[in-house]
Amino acid sequence: FPAEESLALSMDHFGDSGLKRTAAHVAVGIAERLPVKSAQTVEAMQRIQSSGIDPRLESRIKAVLTKLGI
Repeated sequence: FPAEESLALSMDHFGDSGLKRTAAHVAVGIAERLPVKSAQTVEAMQRIQSSGIDPRLESRIKAVLTKLGI
């Protein structure tokens, strides 16, 4: 469900090394569908981007950040 609460939940799991990659994919998928700009979304995308966890997410993260005006 694309809501900030769902994004926060997925980012809670981003800290778990066993779930990090899956959590990143889920968070990006949620962020792509969120209708409004929020500091939480920007922070999550930048955190995932800086981690370099999955280069395949890079273009999707950039698109989300562009949509958010970052």
